[in-house]
Amino acid sequence: MYSLKDGFYLINLIKSVLNDTCAQEKPIDVSFENVYELACAHEVAGISFLGIQKLENKCDNDLYEKWRNKYYLSLERDFEQTVAGDKIEQLLSENGYKHLSAQGREVKKYYPSPELRMMSDIDFIVQKEKLSEIKTLLLSNGYTLTDENQEEISVTDGINLIEIHTDFFYSQRTFQNGVKCLSVLNNPFKIALTNDNLTFFLDDTNLYLFNVLHLYKHFLSSGAGIRRIMDIYVLKRELKNVDYERIGILLDRAWLGETDKNITNLALSWFENSNSSVDENLAKTVFLSENHGSRQAVAIRRYKKEKDKRKPFAKIRYAFSRFFVDKKTCYKLYPFCKKHRYPLFLCWIHRFNCFIFHPKKSAQALKELSVKDDRENN
Repeated sequence: MYSLKDGFYLINLIKSVLNDTCAQEKPIDVSFENVYELACAHEVAGISFLGIQKLENKCDNDLYEKWRNKYYLSLERDFEQTVAGDKIEQLLSENGYKHLSAQGREVKKYYPSPELRMMSDIDFIVQKEKLSEIKTLLLSNGYTLTDENQEEISVTDGINLIEIHTDFFYSQRTFQNGVKCLSVLNNPFKIALTNDNLTFFLDDTNLYLFNVLHLYKHFLSSGAGIRRIMDIYVLKRELKNVDYERIGILLDRAWLGETDKNITNLALSWFENSNSSVDENLAKTVFLSENHGSRQAVAIRRYKKEKDKRKPFAKIRYAFSRFFVDKKTCYKLYPFCKKHRYPLFLCWIHRFNCFIFHPKKSAQALKELSVKDDRENN
């Protein structure tokens, strides 16, 4: 099992590649094997190998070969996914369907070399009313359907997974405090730019905003790993025309402003050539999340709203309000969170753990705090 020091050394390797420098030599209390395992879990083994390659004191030959093979695999996958993505794009254009390339396929263009940014799948956004027609088109061209719902389909060409979406986010997925992703960014073909009314692309501001929101969608539900933090750093460095003031206003309205600052600070402290301090608790959460989320993060996923919104569901809403308390209350209940200046979502994780392992103590603390607050207000 890797340690926090193993994680920070992996970040050191990646940072050296992104900034074209040489990584520090491995500290004695860091394990190359653990760093490799963590890199694989986060799908950053390819980029970290280039950092290993420049070290004077490398890992043993067997591990070095395994690590190098991961880099070769990233080259192979990048080629396969580029060809597959171009084929889908050509197919959609030839048949007159508007489309927007999304997520990793666009982000990797800003990396020093595209294979350094691994992708799990290939994502496109199309018009919702055309989804059924596009499904028929893809199946008639040899693709196999792997999953579908009213808002997206997933197909495979036998090697690559392609996801066809109809908006930036699922309409039923929400952020903390019930704020929907789509309330911040929606209507792709109204805000995207195009030169031929078929192939669309996002300007710098919306591209950055989309990736920030996509990170938080994962981070506040199942968790987000190193790769997505790395994306924020690369986009912040490479995109030259981002309206950060507008983004800040939108995120503040969605109650995500503080989380945005914490994640951005983490990205810059990890990958920028600076001496800024690192929030170790936040870093640990990212390391534990791996590439596609962790059980720990899933534990605080919010309950889904009932479909019938006309009913009050008073008991459910009351339970929610008692558990998902604000930061001020969390800090009063849990001095540990205040001491380490936890962001709200980490306070909720800590609160969940306390309720699981010390339910009576947690309930009593909340009761005492409520009485104290009532006295103060009176």
